Amino acid sequence: FPLKSANLDQRLHVSMEVGGFEGKEYTEPFAGVSTGEDAPLTIQETAVLVPVTTNAGKKFDLKVFVQGNQEDVPIITCHEIGLNHKVCYTNFLSNKESEPLVRKCCFYHIDFPGQSEGDPDMFNSKSYPSMDDLGNWIGDVAKYFKLPTFFAMGVGAGAYVLFRYISSKHTTDPAIRGVLAISPVVRAPTWREWTYDKLARTQLAVSPAGQVPAFVVQQNLAGFFGPQTLSSHLDLVQQFTHHLTKTLNPSNYSAFRKAWTNRTDLHPILMDKKIAVPLLAFYGGNSMRKEEILDCVGAGGVFSSPRTTLVQVWKSADLVHQDSAQEVAEAFKLFFRGFSIMM
Repeated sequence: FPLKSANLDQRLHVSMEVGGFEGKEYTEPFAGVSTGEDAPLTIQETAVLVPVTTNAGKKFDLKVFVQGNQEDVPIITCHEIGLNHKVCYTNFLSNKESEPLVRKCCFYHIDFPGQSEGDPDMFNSKSYPSMDDLGNWIGDVAKYFKLPTFFAMGVGAGAYVLFRYISSKHTTDPAIRGVLAISPVVRAPTWREWTYDKLARTQLAVSPAGQVPAFVVQQNLAGFFGPQTLSSHLDLVQQFTHHLTKTLNPSNYSAFRKAWTNRTDLHPILMDKKIAVPLLAFYGGNSMRKEEILDCVGAGGVFSSPRTTLVQVWKSADLVHQDSAQEVAEAFKLFFRGFSIMM
């Protein structure tokens, strides 16, 4: 595999050089992507309900949005907490640099339970699936669509779910060929994260029904974007503010946060199993997860593998692919070249 570890102190443009059914129809174009003739590239999604079961025996219908030709390169995506697949990935896949990805890959976008736009309250009388459950469901999705192998893309909590699947995967489960990760998380929550979560869920519990408190909105925006993006990309900030205040279901979001904060530390498990799936990962210089990520880079760390390329983008926070979409897309294309997939 031709990728090699990136110098963590290099800027993005330098580090880039290391890369060598049944279901209802949901049709909405990914606006903004254009062909060589500047005509809009319309990619339709099909929403499929995949039946899954938790370790406790509870049944769910997991929403998976299939985008692209299922004969193409399969990529299963998992979104960040507080988002869904549309908010998490549409801007990135609508970027012109991402056009080869859209044309040559089939995306299987997973929306975690209760996080899709328009979902009703789902967890007033029952607990949210555990992070173990969500990890197991990656294999269920791959089997449902008959994918013996696949690539995976995850952001934040979504990346953790992918690593959870990798850490618990059996030899008969579909295999991940490579992981594209943004702000990957493998550690248990820090005390700071635990405290923020406690404050957020307390405010969510006492806020009027259907409303996300301003504290929670600002907390999420500060985690998503760095100061430069917050002050200069007002359209992007407005878009995410609208999602947090108008389309996010506060009750389901609070339930997801509780499950997320109860996650366990994957680092020792991944190290014990000596898992070396090819990984291209980005993190922001302004990310609150920066220290946690760097903690996994040192000697023996899970991100110290020679098959891992880790890139820091100084201006960004957690959502590197939002404010540096062109650069991230270019790196992803270089990553695929390592598998002889030319884009």
